[in-house]
Amino acid sequence: MVRPQAGWTAAAERLRGLLAPVVALLGSSLLLCCLVTLPDVAVGWPSLGTANARLAGWSGVALVVAVGAAAVSILACARGGSAPPLAFGTTTAAVGLALSSDVTSGGQAVLALLLQAMAVGGLFAAGLCMLEELPAGLARATVVGWLLPWAGGWGTLGWFALHGRTSGVTRLGVHPPGLAIAAMTVVPLLWAVATLTLEPRREPAPRRRAWENAWAALGMLVVGGGALVMLLGFQPDLSVAWARPLVLLAAAAVATGLVGCTLAMPDAAARPAFVAVVAASALGPPCVHVLLLVSAEESGSLSRWVLVVLTLAGLAGVAAGWRRPRGGATLGLLLVAAAMAGGWVMPADEWLMAAAAAPLCLGVAAAVAAGLRLAASSRMRLRFVSVAGLSAVLVGQLAAAPITWALGAEITGTADARAGGRVLLGLGFAGAVLGAATGAVLLERADQPAAGADQSNRTPVGPHGST
Repeated sequence: MVRPQAGWTAAAERLRGLLAPVVALLGSSLLLCCLVTLPDVAVGWPSLGTANARLAGWSGVALVVAVGAAAVSILACARGGSAPPLAFGTTTAAVGLALSSDVTSGGQAVLALLLQAMAVGGLFAAGLCMLEELPAGLARATVVGWLLPWAGGWGTLGWFALHGRTSGVTRLGVHPPGLAIAAMTVVPLLWAVATLTLEPRREPAPRRRAWENAWAALGMLVVGGGALVMLLGFQPDLSVAWARPLVLLAAAAVATGLVGCTLAMPDAAARPAFVAVVAASALGPPCVHVLLLVSAEESGSLSRWVLVVLTLAGLAGVAAGWRRPRGGATLGLLLVAAAMAGGWVMPADEWLMAAAAAPLCLGVAAAVAAGLRLAASSRMRLRFVSVAGLSAVLVGQLAAAPITWALGAEITGTADARAGGRVLLGLGFAGAVLGAATGAVLLERADQPAAGADQSNRTPVGPHGST
């Protein structure tokens, strides 16, 4: 005879599992709201730079904080589970978004930036940690729910970042209506409390000895990149003649570090996934946002139909990349390159802009989803590639405006964003073509897993339904 308490516990655990994909979707959406994107910098930098001349340096601190919080939470997942990073990320997101809705001082901007960085790291890690506590079917649904905003929401994020801005109000991140914020905070918090109460069974920590060099390389890259940003950003009086070449040198150093991370990975089969996710995450979102920025500056606002088109393109890209990971990893980057070439004219008309931005959103979503699906056959591989993708997103958003400025095409304030946008699209085109070619070669060279491979690393969401 089943005791009533055991019956209630089993029913609560079933409900918790059924709600996991919804919680992953809400948490990933809240994560995107906390990101400081290119439109925030392009529109609000004159006011932000006046409020705190060293804010650029603090953005380097935020980069290290976000990636560090995600990496620590993921590596501690077997001991703590998904509830601590989910609760921490949701709470700091709510406070950070409240502070950043109307930035009026330098201290407020710094505090909001750091809180939102902590939220990004916590919420990102929570989505991956949830997979360790769920059966195979629910784990697949949960990772798709987590991927939909993260891989396919960049066009939607750009539209909301440019929509509803009030003259004289400087904000960081996206601030949806109160009801949406309540859903994205209350539901994940309640789910985290239920997880802490029920204490579900978790998978043991995967063996990571072989991955120590790769994690060390990624950590050195993030800390080194953040230190370079701090070195330049905390010196507002640095002359332009020195600052511009130093910015380009720092960008080249980070790009070289990414190549080093690829070589440090012990698993050859993970390298094409790494290339697809990092290239699409670093290059795609800033280019999508600069296309939207130019059109919004010319027309004053973007119609809701543009939002619908870009959202559907992102969702279609996630579906295509998830279903056909081997083709999506390479073809997604090629589509990204083609869309960047088509959008290089930077059209002001929103529908001509959408004709380039929609395929760009589709290609980015397909490449990221395909890369993560390829990586998902191994738990440590999925964790490493995901954290590398987060690092690439943050570096891409952080570096876009400084690189265009260093090349003489300023994109912030009252400057014409077209020149800077063409610089970004040109660099993005070259990077996407190089990434597609590299990924195709690595896919051909990837070794098949050995018959007696270590089963502690397997996941239920791999490209062939591995368990």
